[in-house]
Parts: sequence; structure tokens; C-alpha cells
Amino acid sequence: MARIAHHEDLPPACAIRVDDEVTWPGRPAAQPPLARVEVTQIEADGAMWRQMIDTAGHHDAGCWQQLIARALAVPVPYRPIPGNPIYHLRLGDRDVLIADHDLCGPLLDLVTAVLAFGEAM
Repeated sequence: MARIAHHEDLPPACAIRVDDEVTWPGRPAAQPPLARVEVTQIEADGAMWRQMIDTAGHHDAGCWQQLIARALAVPVPYRPIPGNPIYHLRLGDRDVLIADHDLCGPLLDLVTAVLAFGEAM
């Protein structure tokens, strides 16, 4: 397993109550939920580790959708620091870049869960 900077205890993929319908800013409720989340961890030396979760057909798809919605609820600035890892998230048609030191809260939960439980690409 690749190193997840500063985080030794992985949170469970789902530790929240799931609602029937999940939406988030910029995504109409009528649009189908995201089915694929990709996370790429890029180290300072250029080493990359990429994992993907396809939530379609998962028994816990609602849980993943809730986690995605929480992670996208608050925009995060991209402020990389030389020598520290960065992360690239692809959530449907949306791309998010985030520096390791800004990775926290629901976004940290999503990145950690995808890197821990996803499939290699």
C-alpha cells in the first residue's frame, strides 16, 4: 500500500448515515450520481499511485455518494509546497487538485478511502 502522508489510521469507507438522494453544488438533482472516483497521489520525486472506485452496483454506493458530496461541499485552494505530495481527484467531469497540507475533513476521508479500498489503475 502506498504511503498516505501523515495518516496511519484509515477511516472506514462509510461512517455516516446515508440519505436516499445526494446532491452537491453544481450538479443538478436529476443528473445520475457519480459512479467513478479516481485519486492520484503524486510524491515530490514524481512517484505516482492511482486508485479508482466505481460505485455503480456497489452495495454501499449511497455511502460513497454521501462521502463525495461532503468532500465537494467546500472548495479547497490549491497551494502546493515544494517537496510535499499533491493529489489529483477526478470526480465525474470535475477535477480537483489539492496539496497534502490542505487535505483535511471530508476530502481527506474521500482520498483516504479511495486509496485504501480502490482498485489500481
